Amino acid sequence: MYVTACLRPKGILRFVGVVLFLIGGFYLEEAARGYLAWRHYETEAKRRGAKIALADFVLPPVPDDENFASIPILQAGYRAPKSILVIGDPFTRWKRSSVPEPELSDPLKQTPIDLRAWQAYFVKLKLLPAASSNASVDVLQALEHYAEPLAQFSAAGARPHYRPPIHWLDTDTYDIPGYFFLRSAAKLYAVRLSARLAHGESAAAYQDFHDGLHLAEVTIEEPSFSLGLQRQKIAEMMEAAVWSGLAAHQWAEPELRKIDSDLATLDLLKEFSRIVQYDRAEFNLEMDRNIARPERMVDWVFAHALDEVPSMGEKFLCALYPTGWIYQSKVRGNQYADEVAARIDPGQRRWWGSRPIRSMPTDEDSILETTYYATFRLIYGLHWEEVDFVQTATTTDEARMACALERFHLARGAYPATLSELTPEFIPSVPSQIVDGKPYHYRLSDDGGFLLYSVGLDGVDHGGELPPIRPIGERLDWIWRYPAK
Repeated sequence: MYVTACLRPKGILRFVGVVLFLIGGFYLEEAARGYLAWRHYETEAKRRGAKIALADFVLPPVPDDENFASIPILQAGYRAPKSILVIGDPFTRWKRSSVPEPELSDPLKQTPIDLRAWQAYFVKLKLLPAASSNASVDVLQALEHYAEPLAQFSAAGARPHYRPPIHWLDTDTYDIPGYFFLRSAAKLYAVRLSARLAHGESAAAYQDFHDGLHLAEVTIEEPSFSLGLQRQKIAEMMEAAVWSGLAAHQWAEPELRKIDSDLATLDLLKEFSRIVQYDRAEFNLEMDRNIARPERMVDWVFAHALDEVPSMGEKFLCALYPTGWIYQSKVRGNQYADEVAARIDPGQRRWWGSRPIRSMPTDEDSILETTYYATFRLIYGLHWEEVDFVQTATTTDEARMACALERFHLARGAYPATLSELTPEFIPSVPSQIVDGKPYHYRLSDDGGFLLYSVGLDGVDHGGELPPIRPIGERLDWIWRYPAK
């Protein structure tokens, strides 16, 4: 009888009304639960002084003559369309060439820069008419094509601030060409540095190192996640160039002291902590925009996060996504940022890799949980970048100690038996490993060289083993040594 009554017109309308009431109640309840969960987190975060809004990071303007970002080349990059392919990178031609680019120095692979490969490369790019018997001279000649743009960076080196003409609250900072100009310029500095060392010009090579590393240091006021990644890559590149020169004993003592002084100002652990906070603020702004305009979420999810064009069915499903679940993703994204940040202690110069990231999604998550936190799952990934920053911070320590070891070798004719012999004449103090706080591992080798290393992510001493090349997260120990002659 009840089923029959429901099939009557009035019954159908009543049934539809009940269903709509339940659906509406579900959406209202989820919205309320999500909103209250966010407000609870927001109150607690503000109480402990966390920066969770992008507006907290916006800095006041400075005069152009104090602003490194006001030089013409960077202004062109920041004001151009968001594609480096549209405007072209003034520091490189190889991105528009089918000729494969040679590699730079790589301490982890034990491969110094091959200047002959760069010489042949520049010939193919027609930056050199032909190759001579002196690769370093040819490389320096080819790099004269970039002398003017590099000179802009060098001339602006004394400007103390960095304020690009970007409206942070309205801009997606993941694809700003000006950021990539910095990295491309650093690559040229690294190549020219190596060519100058091979040509016996230690002082000129140091100036290239200084100017290249300065591209990471001068932008430190700008905490955007994208620019932070560029800074880490620039530091890694310049330290690798130092390694290559040390392997060939090409650096002179005055330049080694200056390199150590420059590297001492680099604090990549503090840098990572800052960009975690900035990334959280960017994430919060994106979530607020999706909550305010649910129709925007369709474009954001598929165009921004997935790099796809949504179908009509996918647009319909996004339109049905409860805003309360976006609030819940917002809460979980902030908890995730807190947990990642808690693994880094810049003051103690430690990385606490054993501290869990409980908010991190896993492959074992149910379909319900995956859907519930969908907007968070699409863009989380800070812990992947964390490894690069910790490893490069370790390399910075090793580069400073290697400079001190080379100075000791120049003064005494051999390397010391222990790192403690370096202090205080060659280095103020010997740092401890970032991974576990214990002393760095060091021993002399049979060929008169040395092995210097830190344990890797697992915290286990593998004896400085250099296994077949693995991804950075799978390398056993983080090693600084030179190739066998």
